[in-house]
Amino acid sequence: MNVPSLTLAELLVHLPIRRLGLAVLLASVVLAGACQDSAAPQLPPTPAPVQFVLMREALDAETRPAQSVLTLAGFVVSQNGGGALVPGLVFDAAGGGYIPEKAAVPIWLGADLLKNSALQLETAGALHYAPALIHGALEGPGTYGPDGHYTYQIAEPRLESWAPVEGSIGALLDDSQSYRGRLVRVLGGLLLRNGSALLVDALGPGGIPAQQARQIKLLGSIDAPQILTTLSQSPSGVVRFGQVQVEGVLRGTSLVPLAIRPVR
Repeated sequence: MNVPSLTLAELLVHLPIRRLGLAVLLASVVLAGACQDSAAPQLPPTPAPVQFVLMREALDAETRPAQSVLTLAGFVVSQNGGGALVPGLVFDAAGGGYIPEKAAVPIWLGADLLKNSALQLETAGALHYAPALIHGALEGPGTYGPDGHYTYQIAEPRLESWAPVEGSIGALLDDSQSYRGRLVRVLGGLLLRNGSALLVDALGPGGIPAQQARQIKLLGSIDAPQILTTLSQSPSGVVRFGQVQVEGVLRGTSLVPLAIRPVR
């Protein structure tokens, strides 16, 4: 005997009233299970950040890590027919990129690293660069690279992409743990006074922070002319200020700037 197939809606229509409640209940269970099956899977947890050493820390004789193999963080640049690691970069208002004059000496990475890597270099004027993590053994001081131009090198370097994550001053202060060990990109108002630097949420007239603006301290001196010439000065001339984009890493409750770009 052939039994006609009925849809769920048709079945509910033909059921007697006394059985309708039970059918609705069963239908709800079926639909709920279907919804669960079709729901998007949960995203995997964010991987733990890589433990790294900044170039300045690695080359500082007092804080230089004892281990011979380490992970260095900085910017890879195309230089002298090969690759080199530099601690940071600055950019001018026209989009040109530069290695700061007072930066630590570049570390030679060899002639073939960039040729054999899938790392995509960005271009800023004559500079070709990318943030990166370099794994390998730090050697030096000595003479390395073309014409012995470099004092240090990484033996058998392994390159890892190090893309910045977008953040805000408030997020860095309120949820700093989420940004530990990461390259963070932040927009804000830069305030320079007597060798100290602050990044604030918003600047008012004359470089005065806006009411209730949040701020984070920037570690290290900011004296590159490419940045200083783009900043305004307070009437007294004591404070320089302007809008910038900073890429850096957290150290405690402060931010170490690795790249600074003026924003108009």
